[in-house]
Order: sequence, then structure tokens, then C-alpha cells
Amino acid sequence: KLSRLHNSAIQTPPSFSSLFSLYPNPAKDNVVLQYYNSLAPANAEVSILDLMGKTIKASTFLMMPGTGKEQISTLGFAPGVYFVSISTNDHYYSGGKLVITR
Repeated sequence: KLSRLHNSAIQTPPSFSSLFSLYPNPAKDNVVLQYYNSLAPANAEVSILDLMGKTIKASTFLMMPGTGKEQISTLGFAPGVYFVSISTNDHYYSGGKLVITR
């Protein structure tokens, strides 16, 4: 017997690039993470990883509702390509790419 399925929509989470931007990119000593948060305030962790997946830097900040900015120091980073991810208690976003030049 087949039962009727209820319309419980499965939603794809927003992509990194639709909620976050990094500038300047390429960067030298600092990069700004600009975000849009449509939810309640949340503690967020930003992680910067090298191409091998090793965390080079992790820091936390309070992500307030609306558009906001968080400055991140990249002093001491070797020139190259890095990946950026953001996590909160309820969400995880990956796919940000950061290029460091000297």
C-alpha cells in the first residue's frame, strides 16, 4: 500500500559565495570577510586551511543579523591559495578561496 507523501521540502543550504565574500582577494596582510546573516546572532568560527587541509588560522566572532564585516590578519601566511570555511552551531559553509601574495 502506498501512502501519500507530505510536502516536506528538502532545501539545499546556501552556497558560501551567496552569503560571504573575501576582499581584497588576492590579499597581503589582511582580508575582510563580509557576511550576510538572515538569522539570529550566532557565534561563528572562521577557519583558513592550506591546500593539504591543515588549519592555518581559526578565530571566532559574533555574527550579527544583517550585513557585517570581520577583518582577518594574514600576516605570516606564505604566498599561495587557501580555503575558508565558516561554522556556527547550526550551519557549516565551505568553498571560500583566498589567495595570498607578497
